[in-house]
Amino acid sequence: MLKITGLDRLQQQLEDAQKAFKSLDGEVATVRFNPEEPESVEAAIRTMEAAIDEKVGPYRDNTLVLRSSVSSRN
Repeated sequence: MLKITGLDRLQQQLEDAQKAFKSLDGEVATVRFNPEEPESVEAAIRTMEAAIDEKVGPYRDNTLVLRSSVSSRN
């Protein structure tokens, strides 16, 4: 007989990932920048990244959330 283990852990990871992604639904942050000033654009990007990190922070140990947040920055 085949025994599958770890489904409880996977289910919890999926539930946490769903919560993390739901926290990003809607307005995440408001940023203002001057598109002609690279420093202003970079500062706005850092502000948005920090806002995202703060919202998904409680789930940063979740591999699914970590992979998504890393890939969205590249």
